[in-house]
Amino acid sequence: MSYSLGHYLRNFPIRYYLAGGLISRDEPGVLFFLSTEAASVLVVRRRRPIAYENKIDEVVDHPPIPGVGATLSSVARAFTAKLLARNRLHGSPRIILVPDFGTEDLYCNIHNAENLRDYSIEELLASLHEEPRQVIGAWDDPREFRWSVLGANLQEVSGRIDRQHTRLMIVGIPRQYCDECESWTEAQQGSLLGIVPAPVACLRWFIETFPLEGRIGFVVLALAQVIVVAAIQDQAITLIRQYENDFDFVEKELSAIAAQLGSDQPPYICVWSAGDSPIRLATRLRGLALDEEALQKTCGSPVLVRHPNRTRQEVRDAKAYLLMWLESKMV
Repeated sequence: MSYSLGHYLRNFPIRYYLAGGLISRDEPGVLFFLSTEAASVLVVRRRRPIAYENKIDEVVDHPPIPGVGATLSSVARAFTAKLLARNRLHGSPRIILVPDFGTEDLYCNIHNAENLRDYSIEELLASLHEEPRQVIGAWDDPREFRWSVLGANLQEVSGRIDRQHTRLMIVGIPRQYCDECESWTEAQQGSLLGIVPAPVACLRWFIETFPLEGRIGFVVLALAQVIVVAAIQDQAITLIRQYENDFDFVEKELSAIAAQLGSDQPPYICVWSAGDSPIRLATRLRGLALDEEALQKTCGSPVLVRHPNRTRQEVRDAKAYLLMWLESKMV
């Protein structure tokens, strides 16, 4: 999620530069959390939240949502044009998509670098594109995927795989979904800054925002189709797993994983939910619920958006805090 200038030059639409996008600082950022149960959008300008809307999946020309059929509108730029017009904003939107995938559409796992046969990140990516089984082993999905390789701290990595890369996270999502997102963004006459799977965005946010000071921590993400469990130590991911929405099984798995890690102290457990309040699940797991109150204390201030009567209104939604943090990293 920390991209180089070369990445921007390779991936941004040429018309974005011709419109002055390379030097413009006034264009709005439009960030989407795309889920079958909790699709939302946050509009930001000059590092300030302007508007936040829920249930955008009910709008005909919404962005592609995993698990929902594409509904590309024949009216060019309809969705973002209306969104910006409602909020009296102008310019070419800078778009970030945070899709909430099911287990079949997201490969996300930690690999020990010493078990990889490739000697550089570039060679590793080439192997994944050529034949994922060369790297992953058991892989029988016939679809083409797009792949990324991150460090255990979820920062972008490149160059030779050496001692500083003891663990690497490999992330893959279907190429067809990426193509749909790019086509939709093109119709909006905007620039696509990134497609960041929800677990990757949430875990990077947690690593940077919640220092554990040497303790082992578990982050439990209650998403629409899956529950994601990640073990974190020294601000790096040591393990990540995806489960079906079975809380009983996840509770047993957490105990088993904690025993395997052999920590002297009980692990610190945090629970985040994209939909319902995480309090019930956090109480069951004897952990901290990252609800709106906890996030406001951690972030230091609430997310305030403009109200039609010109007052500021607080957004009480955990997704808004995630998207606001992501905007500060990518836009």
